[in-house]
Amino acid sequence: MQTFLAYLNNWKWNDEKVLHHFADAFTPLCVKRKTLLTVAGETERYLYFVNEGVQRIFYVTDEGKDITLLFGYSGSFFGIADSFLLQKPAAYFFETLTASHFLR
Repeated sequence: MQTFLAYLNNWKWNDEKVLHHFADAFTPLCVKRKTLLTVAGETERYLYFVNEGVQRIFYVTDEGKDITLLFGYSGSFFGIADSFLLQKPAAYFFETLTASHFLR
């Protein structure tokens, strides 16, 4: 949580209570490597802050080949943002490449 709060402090909050209220909305999640957190066609329900691990966002071609678009790393927000923000089905998959610890 300390890394998360340090990251959020970069946003220059006007009210410390609002910062902590926002941070308290996130809950911890730990998953094993090769876990699919979001599947194409499903609506993303969470925004993730990566505390530890490496992840990727990818899609699968009609020929069955998977193409990686983005990698996620510690100390950053990650996930299928357009699906989360618009609450529409995701066009991509979100998978952990290593064991990962999140706040979501």
